[in-house]
Amino acid sequence: MHHDNPFLGWLALLYLFCKRTSPISNESEEKRSVSGLFIVAILVLGCLATSAGSTMINHNFMVEETAYGNLEPSSLTKQANRLLQSETATTEGRTVVSNYYEALNKKDYHGAYRYLSARAMERYGTFELWEQAMTKEEVPKVKAIQLDYVSQDQDDDIVVNYMGFTVTFEDNLEPVLVRLHNEGKGWGIVAIEAAEED
Repeated sequence: MHHDNPFLGWLALLYLFCKRTSPISNESEEKRSVSGLFIVAILVLGCLATSAGSTMINHNFMVEETAYGNLEPSSLTKQANRLLQSETATTEGRTVVSNYYEALNKKDYHGAYRYLSARAMERYGTFELWEQAMTKEEVPKVKAIQLDYVSQDQDDDIVVNYMGFTVTFEDNLEPVLVRLHNEGKGWGIVAIEAAEED
Protein backbone atom coordinates (compact mmCIF):
# COMPACT_ATOMS: atom_id res chain seq x y z
CA MET A 1 0.00 0.00 0.00
CA HIS A 2 1.25 3.53 -0.74
CA HIS A 3 1.10 6.18 1.95
CA ASP A 4 3.14 8.87 0.11
CA ASN A 5 0.21 11.09 -0.77
CA PRO A 6 -1.14 11.65 2.79
CA PHE A 7 2.42 12.31 4.01
CA LEU A 8 3.05 14.90 1.29
CA GLY A 9 -0.30 16.47 2.05
CA TRP A 10 0.60 16.84 5.72
CA LEU A 11 3.96 18.41 4.82
CA ALA A 12 2.27 20.84 2.44
CA LEU A 13 -0.16 21.89 5.18
CA LEU A 14 2.72 22.31 7.63
CA TYR A 15 4.62 24.43 5.09
CA LEU A 16 1.61 26.70 4.56
CA PHE A 17 1.09 26.94 8.32
CA CYS A 18 4.73 28.00 8.86
CA LYS A 19 4.55 30.52 5.99
CA ARG A 20 1.47 32.15 7.51
CA THR A 21 2.94 32.38 11.02
CA SER A 22 6.06 34.47 10.32
CA PRO A 23 8.13 35.42 13.39
CA ILE A 24 7.36 38.82 14.96
CA SER A 25 10.94 39.27 16.15
CA ASN A 26 14.32 37.64 15.58
CA GLU A 27 14.21 36.26 19.11
CA SER A 28 11.25 33.97 18.40
CA GLU A 29 12.82 32.66 15.15
CA GLU A 30 14.89 30.06 16.99
CA LYS A 31 11.95 28.94 19.15
CA ARG A 32 9.72 28.64 16.10
CA SER A 33 12.23 26.51 14.19
CA VAL A 34 12.63 24.19 17.20
CA SER A 35 8.86 23.88 17.59
CA GLY A 36 8.66 23.40 13.80
CA LEU A 37 11.04 20.44 14.02
CA PHE A 38 8.96 19.08 16.89
CA ILE A 39 5.80 19.36 14.77
CA VAL A 40 7.52 17.62 11.84
CA ALA A 41 8.62 14.80 14.17
CA ILE A 42 5.06 14.44 15.49
CA LEU A 43 3.72 14.41 11.93
CA VAL A 44 6.18 11.71 10.86
CA LEU A 45 5.26 9.56 13.87
CA GLY A 46 1.57 10.21 13.19
CA CYS A 47 1.98 9.19 9.57
CA LEU A 48 3.76 5.97 10.56
CA ALA A 49 1.04 5.19 13.11
CA THR A 50 -1.65 5.86 10.49
CA SER A 51 0.16 3.54 8.08
CA ALA A 52 0.36 0.75 10.68
CA GLY A 53 -3.28 1.31 11.66
CA SER A 54 -4.43 1.11 8.05
CA THR A 55 -2.54 -2.13 7.58
CA MET A 56 -4.23 -3.64 10.65
CA ILE A 57 -7.67 -2.45 9.52
CA ASN A 58 -7.11 -3.92 6.05
CA HIS A 59 -6.04 -7.23 7.60
CA ASN A 60 -9.17 -7.34 9.79
CA PHE A 61 -11.34 -6.50 6.80
CA MET A 62 -9.76 -9.38 4.90
CA VAL A 63 -10.51 -11.81 7.74
CA GLU A 64 -14.12 -10.65 8.10
CA GLU A 65 -14.84 -10.45 4.39
CA THR A 66 -17.73 -12.74 3.55
CA ALA A 67 -17.68 -13.08 -0.21
CA TYR A 68 -14.87 -13.36 -2.71
CA GLY A 69 -16.86 -14.12 -5.84
CA ASN A 70 -15.00 -11.66 -8.10
CA LEU A 71 -11.52 -13.10 -7.55
CA GLU A 72 -9.68 -15.49 -9.82
CA PRO A 73 -10.16 -19.16 -8.83
CA SER A 74 -6.68 -19.59 -7.31
CA SER A 75 -6.92 -16.31 -5.37
CA LEU A 76 -10.44 -17.19 -4.27
CA THR A 77 -9.26 -20.53 -2.88
CA LYS A 78 -6.47 -18.83 -0.90
CA GLN A 79 -8.80 -16.18 0.51
CA ALA A 80 -11.44 -18.80 1.31
CA ASN A 81 -8.98 -20.96 3.23
CA ARG A 82 -7.74 -17.88 5.09
CA LEU A 83 -11.27 -16.82 6.06
CA LEU A 84 -12.18 -20.33 7.19
CA GLN A 85 -8.79 -20.69 8.93
CA SER A 86 -8.15 -24.02 7.24
CA GLU A 87 -5.82 -24.93 4.41
CA THR A 88 -8.05 -27.86 3.47
CA ALA A 89 -11.55 -26.32 3.75
CA THR A 90 -12.12 -25.79 0.02
CA THR A 91 -10.68 -29.20 -0.84
CA GLU A 92 -12.98 -30.86 1.70
CA GLY A 93 -16.01 -29.01 0.34
CA ARG A 94 -15.18 -29.90 -3.27
CA THR A 95 -14.70 -33.55 -2.27
CA VAL A 96 -18.17 -33.63 -0.67
CA VAL A 97 -19.74 -32.31 -3.90
CA SER A 98 -17.72 -34.69 -6.08
CA ASN A 99 -18.48 -37.75 -3.92
CA TYR A 100 -22.19 -36.86 -3.78
CA TYR A 101 -22.55 -36.88 -7.58
CA GLU A 102 -20.31 -39.91 -7.92
CA ALA A 103 -22.53 -41.86 -5.51
CA LEU A 104 -25.69 -40.76 -7.35
CA ASN A 105 -24.23 -41.90 -10.68
CA LYS A 106 -23.58 -45.33 -9.13
CA LYS A 107 -27.14 -45.28 -7.72
CA ASP A 108 -25.59 -45.53 -4.26
CA TYR A 109 -28.34 -43.50 -2.62
CA HIS A 110 -27.31 -44.34 0.95
CA GLY A 111 -23.80 -43.11 0.14
CA ALA A 112 -25.04 -39.89 -1.46
CA TYR A 113 -27.47 -39.22 1.39
CA ARG A 114 -24.57 -39.11 3.87
CA TYR A 115 -23.27 -35.94 2.20
CA LEU A 116 -26.46 -33.99 2.94
CA SER A 117 -26.58 -31.68 5.95
CA ALA A 118 -29.08 -32.33 8.75
CA ARG A 119 -31.05 -29.32 7.49
CA ALA A 120 -31.39 -30.83 3.99
CA MET A 121 -32.37 -34.22 5.44
CA GLU A 122 -35.12 -32.58 7.52
CA ARG A 123 -36.49 -30.90 4.41
CA TYR A 124 -37.12 -34.30 2.78
CA GLY A 125 -38.40 -35.89 5.97
CA THR A 126 -37.03 -39.41 5.53
CA PHE A 127 -34.36 -41.16 3.49
CA GLU A 128 -37.05 -43.06 1.58
CA LEU A 129 -38.76 -39.85 0.44
CA TRP A 130 -35.42 -38.38 -0.64
CA GLU A 131 -34.54 -41.60 -2.49
CA GLN A 132 -37.89 -41.53 -4.33
CA ALA A 133 -37.20 -37.96 -5.46
CA MET A 134 -33.69 -38.86 -6.63
CA THR A 135 -34.70 -41.97 -8.60
CA LYS A 136 -37.08 -39.85 -10.68
CA GLU A 137 -34.23 -37.58 -11.80
CA GLU A 138 -31.58 -38.27 -14.42
CA VAL A 139 -28.16 -37.77 -12.83
CA PRO A 140 -25.84 -35.94 -15.24
CA LYS A 141 -22.10 -36.55 -15.42
CA VAL A 142 -20.06 -33.82 -13.75
CA LYS A 143 -17.71 -31.87 -15.99
CA ALA A 144 -16.22 -29.38 -13.51
CA ILE A 145 -16.64 -28.19 -9.91
CA GLN A 146 -15.58 -24.61 -9.24
CA LEU A 147 -15.61 -22.66 -5.97
CA ASP A 148 -18.14 -19.83 -6.19
CA TYR A 149 -18.15 -18.20 -2.74
CA VAL A 150 -17.41 -18.62 0.96
CA SER A 151 -18.89 -16.88 3.96
CA GLN A 152 -18.85 -17.08 7.72
CA ASP A 153 -21.57 -16.38 10.27
CA GLN A 154 -20.59 -15.83 13.90
CA ASP A 155 -23.19 -15.79 16.66
CA ASP A 156 -21.67 -15.74 20.16
CA ASP A 157 -19.57 -18.92 20.35
CA ILE A 158 -21.18 -20.58 17.34
CA VAL A 159 -19.37 -20.20 14.02
CA VAL A 160 -21.06 -21.48 10.88
CA ASN A 161 -19.04 -21.59 7.66
CA TYR A 162 -20.70 -21.57 4.25
CA MET A 163 -19.35 -22.48 0.83
CA GLY A 164 -20.83 -22.71 -2.65
CA PHE A 165 -19.62 -24.57 -5.74
CA THR A 166 -20.77 -24.13 -9.32
CA VAL A 167 -21.10 -27.56 -10.91
CA THR A 168 -21.10 -27.83 -14.71
CA PHE A 169 -22.17 -30.99 -16.51
CA GLU A 170 -21.41 -32.77 -19.75
CA ASP A 171 -23.80 -32.44 -22.72
CA ASN A 172 -24.12 -28.69 -21.97
CA LEU A 173 -26.74 -29.22 -19.29
CA GLU A 174 -27.66 -26.29 -17.05
CA PRO A 175 -25.08 -25.72 -14.27
CA VAL A 176 -26.14 -25.78 -10.62
CA LEU A 177 -24.95 -24.06 -7.45
CA VAL A 178 -24.33 -26.50 -4.61
CA ARG A 179 -24.47 -24.79 -1.21
CA LEU A 180 -22.71 -26.34 1.78
CA HIS A 181 -22.31 -25.43 5.42
CA ASN A 182 -20.22 -26.58 8.35
CA GLU A 183 -21.23 -26.14 11.98
CA GLY A 184 -18.14 -27.90 13.26
CA LYS A 185 -19.08 -31.47 12.28
CA GLY A 186 -17.86 -31.39 8.69
CA TRP A 187 -19.26 -30.09 5.41
CA GLY A 188 -22.77 -31.02 4.34
CA ILE A 189 -24.91 -30.05 1.34
CA VAL A 190 -27.69 -27.63 2.32
CA ALA A 191 -29.23 -26.93 -1.08
CA ILE A 192 -28.77 -27.44 -4.81
CA GLU A 193 -30.24 -24.80 -7.09
CA ALA A 194 -29.92 -23.42 -10.59
CA ALA A 195 -26.76 -21.36 -11.00
CA GLU A 196 -27.35 -17.70 -11.81
CA GLU A 197 -26.06 -16.52 -15.16
CA ASP A 198 -23.32 -13.87 -15.01
